[in-house]
Amino acid sequence: MVSRLESPRQFLDHSGLGPLLKRIEKHGQLLQWVREILPAALAEHCRDCLARDDGRLILFTDSPAFGSQLRFHAPSILDKLNAQGDMTFCNLQVRNLCHEAPPKSGKPMPPISPAIIAIVKSSAAVMPSDELSAALARLGTTLEDYAQRHRT
Repeated sequence: MVSRLESPRQFLDHSGLGPLLKRIEKHGQLLQWVREILPAALAEHCRDCLARDDGRLILFTDSPAFGSQLRFHAPSILDKLNAQGDMTFCNLQVRNLCHEAPPKSGKPMPPISPAIIAIVKSSAAVMPSDELSAALARLGTTLEDYAQRHRT
């Protein structure tokens, strides 16, 4: 006679998925700790985390902009998590869950006036840095080429 399981939790424990469920719970706890370490405005953009066996902590965020801010906080996150003593992390990686390209407007770039091109090119001559001067000169040339190709 087959015994009847009383709850889905019993099924998970008896089906061999128990260790997986415990690992998911541990990652949830870890995510909660990370969110407590971070400023509230940044914490709400942490969507998930993954603790790797090789000592890496991977945080998933919903935006590349918030991913950059998380990377800035990485040393303090690692220090505080390692001080808790449950797990030791040597590296923090941030991954973005958003993979959508920004929508294209379909509109061409507006025409560039010769006055704007002249300002960019003349600015190149007075820059204190040779690198910046060269970059502005290239931009002026590129703007001229664009303007010539797209004359109406």
